[in-house]
Amino acid sequence: MDATGVHGRLRVHITGRMFVVLVALCVIFLFALWRAWDVYSQPPVIAIGEEEEVGSFVYSVLSVESRVVIEDGVLARRAEGVYKIVKITVRNEDDRRHNVNEELFSVIDAAGTEYLPVCRADIGSCVEELPQTFTQRIVDPGEEILGIFIFDVDTDASGFKLKIIRDAFVGDHVLFDLD
Repeated sequence: MDATGVHGRLRVHITGRMFVVLVALCVIFLFALWRAWDVYSQPPVIAIGEEEEVGSFVYSVLSVESRVVIEDGVLARRAEGVYKIVKITVRNEDDRRHNVNEELFSVIDAAGTEYLPVCRADIGSCVEELPQTFTQRIVDPGEEILGIFIFDVDTDASGFKLKIIRDAFVGDHVLFDLD
């Protein structure tokens, strides 16, 4: 209330043009906020040789090799494209035993194509030449294991990254650069 006993009120008259401008500014602000969230929510890309903690495990990609054929002679397996052979270490940092599950691993290329491991004990043998290939393995507290995953990728694809699922329910993952 002012000295005259009348409440002061601010009246704003918004024209149609002002309304359109305000809506446009709100849309621009929300788009900028969404882009900032999208950029900052992308997982970091970890280099070969660096370690990254994912849940109870610490992973490191040791090497990546490309081959068209695995093994020789009768046991030879020829890739449809090119085999990406990814050698990793997995260390259990927890005080309990945990399973390493191959379903958490895939390779993605620059176009977004996702490749699942093809060399597993249940579909055939790469194991004679690559004895560290694992499908599911229990890792004791403090234990570090060596593992090899094999992916059959398109010959003309590039920009490969190893994707390890951190949380399957929300799609959170970590990426290791394989190039």
